[in-house]
Amino acid sequence: MKQTLATKAWTDFAMRPNTTSPEGQVPTTGEIVGCPDIIPQTSPVNDPQAVFSTPDSWNTTYPGQVLEGRPNYLYVRAKNFYPGQEEGTVRLYAAGSSLIQWPSIWLQNPLTLDSGSAGLTLSAQNQNDIIVGQQPFYWEAPPPPAGSDHYCLFSLVDTENTPNPLLHSDVPSDFSTMADLVTNSLNVGWKNVAEVANDIPAWTKRITLEVPAPVEQGSRLHIYCNGTRQTVGGSVALSSGESQGFDPVIDMPKTEIKGQYDTYGLLTTPSPGLARTTINVSFWKGASNPTLQDRISVYAGWVPPDSDAIGHLIEAGVAQRVPEEVAGDEIPWETPVGAMHYRFTG
Repeated sequence: MKQTLATKAWTDFAMRPNTTSPEGQVPTTGEIVGCPDIIPQTSPVNDPQAVFSTPDSWNTTYPGQVLEGRPNYLYVRAKNFYPGQEEGTVRLYAAGSSLIQWPSIWLQNPLTLDSGSAGLTLSAQNQNDIIVGQQPFYWEAPPPPAGSDHYCLFSLVDTENTPNPLLHSDVPSDFSTMADLVTNSLNVGWKNVAEVANDIPAWTKRITLEVPAPVEQGSRLHIYCNGTRQTVGGSVALSSGESQGFDPVIDMPKTEIKGQYDTYGLLTTPSPGLARTTINVSFWKGASNPTLQDRISVYAGWVPPDSDAIGHLIEAGVAQRVPEEVAGDEIPWETPVGAMHYRFTG
């Protein structure tokens, strides 16, 4: 006679091993390395709570792929099986497949948000709420370490009611013990991801955009870039995983530079008022041949809310003309927030 394995209810935030194992029950059944609640994306997502908490999304296993050497935005979600309000912190880690059984090594190197923080708060109001981290973890995936052919992503959620064992107590020392932990603890998610290694940019730089005090919430914010003479034929992309209230998020896909000082990006987004975010800037050499005199420049500026304010700023000499491509039929003046220039070194 076939024995039925006894199960018990999990009573806290849970990340599933797959989409078919009975929800909120341990030990889990089926595969344990395809967690559908670790969601790799190659572009930032506007309002991830709305996008990834729908019934269709909840029943989807997202592809286990990341781009090598390019910005990847990794979202984490959980379901609340605690009977009421619950709050916890989720962390995300990437380990070469040969390092799975050595958490003591990879626990020292968590992935971070664009802000540099390693932890992300998850907060649920009710039992059975699906909670999605509003900011993604950022990762420029390097080639897998020697002995590995893929990466393993581990999400760890930690609450006062259910401390995560990997963060507080038992750290597995072999593959079997790690697999047992994931099978019996829904506060650990595990997703194997392969790397796509084509179309790797020559470089990716990161800049901090800080919206200054005079900027009113809801006023228009421009973000754009250009390149100099020998960058023509190359390509550039801009994105930011930490939207900080920007709607839509800052995201310009890979765009070819077709002329010197031609303006690209044309990103117009309402300012959330005082805010900081990190913009990731990637450059592909393509048919270009940059010299030491060439550069890629990224600009940000805001448009004051009324003509009187603009007039005062023009008189004070702190306003500048908006590039035609950005302005269109709008007011052709803006106040600079800042600029970053990347000069080529060889």
